[in-house]
Amino acid sequence: MGQGSLAGGPVRSNRRGPTVLRRFLMLAIPGGLVLDCLLAGAAYVEWKVSTAAIPAGAIGSAAVAQAITLALLASVPVLVLAAVAVIYATRLTVSPVLDVARTADRIAREGRGRVPHLGRTDQIGDLAGALQGWQDAAAIRQIVLERAPIGIYRVDGAGRLLSVNVVGHELLGYGPGELEGRDLMELVYPEDLEVALAHRDAVFSGRSDRTTFDGRLRKSDGTPLWCSVTVAPMRLKDGPPDGHVLILRDVSARKLEMEQAAAFQRQLLPRQAPRLADYEVAGACLPAQDVAGDLYDWGLTEDGHLDLTLADVMGKGMGAALVMARLQTALATAPQELSPAARVTVADRALTFTKSSSGGFATLFQARLHPASGTLHYVDAGHGYCVVIRGDGEIARLGGRSLPLGLGLGEVFQEGAVRLEPGDRLLVYSDGLVDLGDQTVDEREVIEELQRAGDAEEMVQRLLGRVSANHADDVTVLVLRRLPAPVVAARGRVPRKASACT
Repeated sequence: MGQGSLAGGPVRSNRRGPTVLRRFLMLAIPGGLVLDCLLAGAAYVEWKVSTAAIPAGAIGSAAVAQAITLALLASVPVLVLAAVAVIYATRLTVSPVLDVARTADRIAREGRGRVPHLGRTDQIGDLAGALQGWQDAAAIRQIVLERAPIGIYRVDGAGRLLSVNVVGHELLGYGPGELEGRDLMELVYPEDLEVALAHRDAVFSGRSDRTTFDGRLRKSDGTPLWCSVTVAPMRLKDGPPDGHVLILRDVSARKLEMEQAAAFQRQLLPRQAPRLADYEVAGACLPAQDVAGDLYDWGLTEDGHLDLTLADVMGKGMGAALVMARLQTALATAPQELSPAARVTVADRALTFTKSSSGGFATLFQARLHPASGTLHYVDAGHGYCVVIRGDGEIARLGGRSLPLGLGLGEVFQEGAVRLEPGDRLLVYSDGLVDLGDQTVDEREVIEELQRAGDAEEMVQRLLGRVSANHADDVTVLVLRRLPAPVVAARGRVPRKASACT
């Protein structure tokens, strides 16, 4: 790496001779010039004084020439010394500076170069040491870029690839130099192009300083590769961006695990609504990622009552899904004879969060319907997104909210009751349906969507149709509808089979 080092700089010489000589010459140069000027001035003054009393023309031209010649000859040693000093000073300072400057230019163009004058102990030696340290640091950065186990791509303002490291080529199955100059968006899998463009434009336009998302890129053989993509601008402090950098990580294995977990989670969701006279039940869950932190469930007890559940764990992804699985297990194994409040208490004890836990807490709506009377006993444990829409359009909000689950405060969960008349609908949903980033949908818009639907299944599908493809939070909807009397009579009290939920 040369004589310099990143930690301690160049190794300097302890020789003092050249330093003493340089200092002597630095003093001799101006001293000699001053002495020469004094001698010349003194000779001129002496000549003027000596010739003041001599009549004009008394001194011949030969005498004048001889005097001038003698003065010049007397100044030759001083002039020679001054010339030597100037030449030596030039070689001592100007030439080394030019050498270091030419080396810096060569390093900038070629990447490496031998740095001269590292053994000097003056400012030029300091400058050479700094240049050597810069070269070493640049070499280390280049080694890190080339050997880093991630793909690193530098792109210009138009989105074209300027440089790609070795792993970046290998990830996509390309050889050295085959990616440079191509448009980055050409490598994005068609199904993920809209998402990739949205994230790219957010950073390129300056609306976001950095963005990270998962997407698929096309390899050289056309097959997709799941990658975690990070996009950030390259800029000096307070300066405009000089292009952008993309960092790609292969997440195919993680994606496969998530897909398997998502498939398992979907198997835990109810596939068919219970056959219950005079009522319709429907529900669905749209996870923001492969797995969800939301849960909905239903089931008939042995004595013919209908249990309904909708829960929402703080957060999303695998961590929230694991907490939700624990909550679902606790509810599923609780004895059927327990009331909604007692079932929620069992679930709360199962969710023992510590201060270091990433799960936080969970909200839960747990209810039990007595079909004959239409009475619904429920517990709203910090959820809040539950409402009854009467047949005439009146909105009945459910009261008696308790704290969320998992806080460890020994909460006594309050149980409320509401009666569903023919034509009434119970709507329970997670906050992902109405929270759209920094905006919140008015609940009246959600309820108006229900008024346009017929049965419970259509209500659920209409509500989910409002959700964008790139929703940031899990969205879960549960609808219980008590059929109006004319509909019951027309069906001959034969229950309708609900279609499978998504």
